[in-house]
Amino acid sequence: MENFISLLVFTLPGLLAYFWIQLFGLTPALKRSGTELLTISALLWIPITVTTLLIYQFIVVIYEHNPYYSINLPVVKNLKDLTKVAQSMWFLLYYIVCSLVISYGIARYIVGRGYDKFISHVNKIRMKNGKAPFSQHSTVWDEIFSKNNAQIVEIYNLNNPKTSVVGELRKVSRSFEPERHLTIEHVEHWTNILSKYEVRVENIFVDVKSSMVIKTYNQDDLKEAQDLYNQSKNVTV
Repeated sequence: MENFISLLVFTLPGLLAYFWIQLFGLTPALKRSGTELLTISALLWIPITVTTLLIYQFIVVIYEHNPYYSINLPVVKNLKDLTKVAQSMWFLLYYIVCSLVISYGIARYIVGRGYDKFISHVNKIRMKNGKAPFSQHSTVWDEIFSKNNAQIVEIYNLNNPKTSVVGELRKVSRSFEPERHLTIEHVEHWTNILSKYEVRVENIFVDVKSSMVIKTYNQDDLKEAQDLYNQSKNVTV
């Protein structure tokens, strides 16, 4: 039981924060090893636990100076006290709920502003040292296909470029999925448009391992081409 409590107290907050960070879209370029994950969790554990204990100590002070309540809450001064007070079911419940909320807030800040500021600072140093700056996205796949907008893509294989599929991207694989899978829709509609009108290519993604090529097109050109296509259909009708 003591080992289980220690695991919750010293591991759960950091793992929660790391889980939120990845869920919000900030994924590393490579899957973390056990040692790396433990180190990151330990670093994230510090601000979460400090904030949780500061709130707890504030509650303790309030009850100590309140004449209407006689609840005796133990003070946490060191890690030994933390392990001891964690034997209480109520404190453990408070610790888990508070860690969940605080880890969410910290992860949201890291993904929203903290990471961008950190990368910006790192890139300044890299450019001073003559190195190319890092992208804001950890992988090329995320940089092109994680955007929340309608993307029209053309997919083909380098070994057979004449056979391609064109359509609107609906779903893509996540960063750490072993294979690159995509779901596309409105294939006939966009195949007809791109066969009749010139549309600028925005990006070309090449998977060197599988020889898969994915083209993405300029949004303004696509809108203009679709309008012309719809007008031509109406005229025909």
